[in-house]
Amino acid sequence: MSALSRATIRQMIRDRGDYSNTRKFTDTYLNTEIQTAFNRFWGIVEEAHQGWWDTEGSISTVASTAYVALPTDAKVVKAIDRVEGSDHIPMDQVSLSERNRYGSSTGTPLAYRLSSRGAELYPTPNAIYSLRVMYTPKPATLDESTAREWYDGWEDFIIAKVMIELRTRDRTISQDDFAKLDMAEKALRASTSARRQQEPEYLALHEHDDTDLYTDWIRR
Repeated sequence: MSALSRATIRQMIRDRGDYSNTRKFTDTYLNTEIQTAFNRFWGIVEEAHQGWWDTEGSISTVASTAYVALPTDAKVVKAIDRVEGSDHIPMDQVSLSERNRYGSSTGTPLAYRLSSRGAELYPTPNAIYSLRVMYTPKPATLDESTAREWYDGWEDFIIAKVMIELRTRDRTISQDDFAKLDMAEKALRASTSARRQQEPEYLALHEHDDTDLYTDWIRR
């Protein structure tokens, strides 16, 4: 795993592709292509290793306001918990058909529904409540000087992906370029598979005094 900055990645692309002429492909253009490739890399890791990017954030409701804005970098919301002292109480995610279940009442928020403005809360909060949001963030934005480690093989994938775009524009694309991208993506996916992942969330556990986990699952 390598710690590299955008500037270093850009120079590696110029060196490998023999693109030292900055007037042909400006730094600004390359930066855009690098970020586009990085966003694709982020999506591959998210798809192949669900939960790798996940983080959490804290938000607060407003009394008599039926929704709360989500963290600005939230891409996919996995869960929302209501914080009560040192406890986190899971809130149910409901569908549009359940929107009128609580009528016009106010109280402790028990459920939510995602919308363009954030999380719609049911019932409408009657006070300020603290919520914990578990979510997958949007892809990070690379900058010029900060060297970061992201994931095994990330730089090879990005360089190969950008090279495809450059070769296409200057009409020198070859099968070798596609082969390098395919190899880089396969290596990236293989790297994600090699890491230990938790069991699927849909295998809910039920506690019984007279059974172990295996027999409990079989009986269901």
